[in-house]
Amino acid sequence: MTEPAGPRSIDQLVVRDDPAWPLVLSWASDPEANPSRILPPDPQHRDPVLLRLQVTTRSPLGAIVYESGGIALHGGWLRLLGSGRPTETGDGARSLVRWNEGAGAFADPETQPAFLLVADDILGGFFALNGGRFGPDGLGQVFYLAPDGLAWEPLELSHTDFVHWCFFGDTRAFYADLSGLCGWDERPCPGFDQAFSFYPFPWSAEAGGGVSRRAVPIDELWRLKSELAG
Repeated sequence: MTEPAGPRSIDQLVVRDDPAWPLVLSWASDPEANPSRILPPDPQHRDPVLLRLQVTTRSPLGAIVYESGGIALHGGWLRLLGSGRPTETGDGARSLVRWNEGAGAFADPETQPAFLLVADDILGGFFALNGGRFGPDGLGQVFYLAPDGLAWEPLELSHTDFVHWCFFGDTRAFYADLSGLCGWDERPCPGFDQAFSFYPFPWSAEAGGGVSRRAVPIDELWRLKSELAG
């Protein structure tokens, strides 16, 4: 999303010179990396996804959406969005572009989105790439809408640095304050298209007495959070 917008063809976007996918694969296969599972790409949708984003596969963003259906880390706790998967596969992997269309990111089909949802977690936390929605200071950086808050928080990471953090960062420490919502090692995790909904809302005063949870479609949770967060 940080690359110049333009009506580039798929041949221009799928680069043969220094693509980022081997780098992503090297991170995923590193014995020191957080455990991950790479879903195969949707052969019918990976071209349209890349064409709509207008980013090349020289970037990890372009490489992930073109070469994968998505990447699940920590047994599915954290999900990086890719091209998605056909419905009949049953894994629930969402197309990054279709998901963002439904989320309202592509309100203007002629321009690049002001934000782009690139990842989420089973607690209902959303990671978005700032295309201007969160101000000019953090342009091109990833912001987080936590499950226990209603304000987008800057992570001060580019998308490339964010992907690297997903593989090598101390994600347990990142979610330590949210351990009361869900144990890190609890399994099974909700599906790729689901997340936990908590009641009372984790950001409310009533949540201090404990919360109940159930797995719901993540688009249902996004509509609620985005409405409340403005």
